[in-house]
Amino acid sequence: PSADAPVRDVVADASGYAGQLSLPVGGSRVLRFSAPVGRVMLGDPTVGDVIPLSDRSIYVLAKKQGATNLTVMARNKPSAPMATMDLRVGYDVAGLQRALNAVMPGEHVEATVHGDGVILTGSLSSGVAAARAQALAERYAPDRVVNLTSVRGAEQVLLSVKVAEVQRTALKQLGVDTISALWDNTGALVLQPGTLNPEAFLSVLGRAEVGDVTIQALFDALERRGVATTLAEPTLVALSGETALFFAGGEFPIPVAQTQSGAGFVTTIEYKQFGVSVGFTPTVYGDTINLAVAPEVSAIDRENSVVIQGFRVPGLTTRRAKTTVELRDGQSFAIAGLIRRDFTDSLRGVPGAASVPILGALFRSTSYQNNETEVVIVVTVHIAEPTGREDFVLPTDRFKAPNELELFGGGVLEKSAAAPAAAPVGGTK
Repeated sequence: PSADAPVRDVVADASGYAGQLSLPVGGSRVLRFSAPVGRVMLGDPTVGDVIPLSDRSIYVLAKKQGATNLTVMARNKPSAPMATMDLRVGYDVAGLQRALNAVMPGEHVEATVHGDGVILTGSLSSGVAAARAQALAERYAPDRVVNLTSVRGAEQVLLSVKVAEVQRTALKQLGVDTISALWDNTGALVLQPGTLNPEAFLSVLGRAEVGDVTIQALFDALERRGVATTLAEPTLVALSGETALFFAGGEFPIPVAQTQSGAGFVTTIEYKQFGVSVGFTPTVYGDTINLAVAPEVSAIDRENSVVIQGFRVPGLTTRRAKTTVELRDGQSFAIAGLIRRDFTDSLRGVPGAASVPILGALFRSTSYQNNETEVVIVVTVHIAEPTGREDFVLPTDRFKAPNELELFGGGVLEKSAAAPAAAPVGGTK
């Protein structure tokens, strides 16, 4: 072959060749020469290998990606190279291109080599086709594929989400609390902080004085029940293959110590989220929607708090799940089972006296608290298409502000405006 023509055939005449020999990893060539072969020199034996077949032919094998020099000397002229070539070992993009054309005949995708990777370019009909091209290219160049293809008219998925949460709390407390109080010089009673609950039913059972300290035994009875519900109905839109995130909750501050040159440690504040968050990643495959859902429910846990530089930082209790479902347009699914139940009971009393049968009830106080939280998430998926502005109805479209007579005389706060009349058939006159 000529000096500027690369060696492409499986068996090629390489006499007098000075150019480039490109092979894919694992590929090979048989090179033939017009004169007997003497010495064969390969710059980097880790890139390729040379095996003599006869006195006029050699077998070149590509071992790993890279580039090196291959020089073949003639036996009768050991000082004159018979062939000199640059051996370049890369990915089999030609084979990859043939595979892409065979598997995806209606798509426009091109594979090229750039550096140590393979680049895919072109315009595809859907995200499914892009994923197939990516998977096929990974077989030829594992972890070295850059997908720069674009999707013509990428699908948009509309997610109608309902997040329902119910919290139930039950608290009961019954017993006798022994508390201390101090009387000031005016004779008024000064209660110690945190000793009395104003919501409890209290009556003095007994009282004893030791100097300025008064000991009182109070009857404490309290029962509390509570139910709290939370309902969020967000609507999210995500492109096929992209992630949409919904979060409902709050943030609490966390002190963070940071070093500062010449000033030691400086405390800054960061905020940590808690509440309900759900991540959705829809992927459209023809008439089905593959939906990856990752819900997470977290709440502040003050019982597991820590003290950092004088700040009490609460912990978090987290419930997390991850699942993948396959739906059709308009179908729904629900995620349930995110249930948490906490039961806490405590007993306080005077040591020794609280353990006396029957009479010990006068020297102790017992309480328990039961908390229950349940979260249910319902998701409905639709393949969304853009629409015109005239198809949308806003809350302000039918609102009309009242005049002063209607506002002050009749107490009218708002009026409904008449809907715009539809144009007659054939246009307006």
